[in-house]
Amino acid sequence: MDFVPKIRASLAIAAIRHMEATLGAAKVRDVFKDWSVDPDDLTKDTWLSVDAADEYLELLVSKLGNGSYDYIRTLTSKVTPTVSSIREQLMKALPFSALVEFAPIVWNKEWNYGRLVVERGRREARFQHFDWLPTPAFCAGAQGAYEGVLRARGLDGTVMKTRCVRSGDDRCEYLMKW
Repeated sequence: MDFVPKIRASLAIAAIRHMEATLGAAKVRDVFKDWSVDPDDLTKDTWLSVDAADEYLELLVSKLGNGSYDYIRTLTSKVTPTVSSIREQLMKALPFSALVEFAPIVWNKEWNYGRLVVERGRREARFQHFDWLPTPAFCAGAQGAYEGVLRARGLDGTVMKTRCVRSGDDRCEYLMKW
């Protein structure tokens, strides 16, 4: 049996709920009518193959975006803090500089492949994603997730992508400053 990289459906579920509330259920059904997965079958315990997750993201771009991945980045930044494994960490009464070190724990709850390493500095953190095969949509989602975490904690800051495996680097890296 071959290994199949998977992602927990929790972020997709949160995004679908958000879109239903803002765009309407009929519009969301239309967006996902050609998806190989039935959105009504998704539960917090569902794991999507990376291919199905990428298909979901590409449907978002083609049906709701403008051809760029900004829609995914924005949507992910809004819904990431609502995902239970992330919300659990955000609610901890810890300084944000300590909280960022819990990111690999959350990663392992939501992804069954890849490795996340966090290097923390003074009012900054580098999130380094190793051993994964990102698509532009996944990269936009990762950046949006980090931006959403900043916003959920009420912090002004920036997140910049500084390395990418698609550009030949050994990892994807996002630099968060607050």
